[in-house]
Amino acid sequence: EAFRRSSILPWPAGSSGAGNLSFRVIVDAFDTIAENNPQGTADDNNELVHRLANGPDLRIANLRVQPDPPAAGEELTILWEDSNSGGVATTSGWSNRLLLRNLDTGESLADLVLPDEARLARHDPIAAGSSRPRSHTLRLPDGVRGSGRIELSVAIDEDASGQGTVFETNGSGDAEANNRARIVINSLAIDYADLRPVSLRVPGTAWSGESIVVDWQVLNQGNAVTDRNEWNDRLLLSQDRLPSSDDIVLAAAVPHAGALSANDSYGGSSTVSLPRDLAGEYFVLLQVDVGGSVDEAAARDQRRLENNLLASSDRLRVELSPTPDLIPGDLTAPATLRPG
Repeated sequence: EAFRRSSILPWPAGSSGAGNLSFRVIVDAFDTIAENNPQGTADDNNELVHRLANGPDLRIANLRVQPDPPAAGEELTILWEDSNSGGVATTSGWSNRLLLRNLDTGESLADLVLPDEARLARHDPIAAGSSRPRSHTLRLPDGVRGSGRIELSVAIDEDASGQGTVFETNGSGDAEANNRARIVINSLAIDYADLRPVSLRVPGTAWSGESIVVDWQVLNQGNAVTDRNEWNDRLLLSQDRLPSSDDIVLAAAVPHAGALSANDSYGGSSTVSLPRDLAGEYFVLLQVDVGGSVDEAAARDQRRLENNLLASSDRLRVELSPTPDLIPGDLTAPATLRPG
């Protein structure tokens, strides 16, 4: 004969109510009844244990991008939902990890850890069966780096080392393994102009204080016409091949007029004056589009800024100009002087 018993207990709030839980029921807990059975285990079979895994099950849902398709060099907005398909609401915060990789070049473009900003701001959990919209905007690299097949991966409850902090469980046992979503998007290539100085002609020697003529040639090695019709080139005098604050400015802005088609070039020339007290050997530096007026893929890539710079192959030797040395010569005066 058996008796059916039940009890209602207050369930703990917060994280105390989530995790791997066990319920133990002990009959005759104080051994007040004498028990016996043929196996001799009557006093050992008075306990029953029921185990329950109770917690949220975090997942990424509806991962997508805007615009679709994106384009190299443009902003990309990534949208998704932090979803809880578990049996209880979340009780603590977490981070999302966003990975971006160019599958064609193999380059990792982004590895970002994003906090759960909504929960930090409002302290609101995600209820069981509910979700929260999330988004993040970034800019794709220019040119080849930001075009082609781009793999986008977003994970929930993952830090930079790949670890999580939220206890999760589900019936299939994969609650900790289902936290990531992936999509592959095709990013369009964008054509840019790419100005590059290809030649620079300067004299070998010069006198201080005099003028010299500098000639140069600039090529658009990009695959698009320049988006501007005017820009300025600059000439510097430097002791090395790199521009710096102590360089001498020979021509701050030499204007160029006219758009430049792909694979076309233009010639520039300027007559510049050397300082009067200058002496030594210097490189002449040419900086093309010094104000950054033309939209170039190269100009927005720090690793390719030198593409718009060219130094003379040889140093310009500047000698001090001879200075006049006035010496009085013969002095002629009248033999006599008459007063008045």
